[in-house]
Amino acid sequence: MNNTEKVLWVLKRLGEAPFEMGLTELSKNIGYVKSGIYKIMTKLTEKGFVVQNPGNKKYHLGPAIYILGEIYNYSYGLWEIAKPVMESLVNLTEETASIAIKERNVYTLVYRIDSPHDLRLHGKIGKKYLINNAAMAKVLAAYDDPECIKKYVYSNKLEKKTPKTIVDPEKLLKEFEMIRGKGYAVSDEEGSLDSLGVAAPIYDKNMIVCASLGIGGPKARIGKKGLKNIIKLVVDGASQISKKLQ
Repeated sequence: MNNTEKVLWVLKRLGEAPFEMGLTELSKNIGYVKSGIYKIMTKLTEKGFVVQNPGNKKYHLGPAIYILGEIYNYSYGLWEIAKPVMESLVNLTEETASIAIKERNVYTLVYRIDSPHDLRLHGKIGKKYLINNAAMAKVLAAYDDPECIKKYVYSNKLEKKTPKTIVDPEKLLKEFEMIRGKGYAVSDEEGSLDSLGVAAPIYDKNMIVCASLGIGGPKARIGKKGLKNIIKLVVDGASQISKKLQ
């Protein structure tokens, strides 16, 4: 791992729980000497990419990262466009609305508006989803390059989160094929028991799937509202966002 890769690794690691780490923890995680990590953190601190907590001496992401995120959001425009659609979905379904994107083979939660109910799906921004246990991740995988996805599912062990999680590569690829045919994905207790999620693809101006819009909540509550109705709302919502991105 060269110096650039080490810097990027540190920034990405601080973007994951517990979101704050000391030199010793970072050194052990990356397998690099503490003195080398100290030099990296000193430079990142100077530039505002990380901030050191004066109380416990641990580091967390700094304002420069936030500014870059805002610039990205402004140029991409997804949040500005998606927010009213997501708010409408939450008002109509009383369930949590989320958007995920894919970075290589990592599926990440980037936007979320919570359900008004105390009992709801939880997940902080930056949460990572597995390719086989979340509706939003399955949608992104289904519309990705077929050969790349095939190679990934056959060369990586698929984690089984619940008895309903698909871990057979062939079955998972067939699931992706069905998702493309229907235009949406459903995750029925595949990530956690008693939960259900629905997601649909969001297309950018080049008609490439750039994100997925999802609704998720307790299975029993969604069942009472009608799964078909939830699916229609999510598909329509994703279509509205896609049209505004054109």
